[in-house]
Amino acid sequence: MNCLRHGEVQLLSTVNNTVQGAIHYLSCGCFGTAEQLRDPQYDPKPPAAPDPRVGELEAQVAAHADTIAAHEDTIATHVATVEELQAQLAAKDEQIAALQAQVPQPVATPAAEAHAEAIGVDLTQVEGTGVDGKITKPDVVAAAEAATADAGATDTTTPEQAS
Repeated sequence: MNCLRHGEVQLLSTVNNTVQGAIHYLSCGCFGTAEQLRDPQYDPKPPAAPDPRVGELEAQVAAHADTIAAHEDTIATHVATVEELQAQLAAKDEQIAALQAQVPQPVATPAAEAHAEAIGVDLTQVEGTGVDGKITKPDVVAAAEAATADAGATDTTTPEQAS
């Protein structure tokens, strides 16, 4: 399906406005900015005779207007699709947030949190021994030592084999 991006629609609109400005110039011999031409007090001096190319340019403007209108319908369809997908995405984001809120977060002392962050220990993997299962700094140290011991246990290379 052929469609225009927003910039291309703006370009076609600009071309259309430029052609209309050219028609205005050819028909009355004056040229002004879009603001001037819209100003009811702006009084350009009309020419003695209109340019014969005005009709041809008006036909070209009409042809572009049809093209722009056709693409505007396509763009409207795409915008509706994007808006529907954005609504679906927002609903999924809400579902994810609700599920994340249900996941219990580990409760740790500030010292334990700081130490875990400093040495790279994931608090969700630490069992707390403090009051009501709160994770303490010694729990973090023990978890780090256990992880180091587990890593050493998986290395079956002896020092003699390494050399």
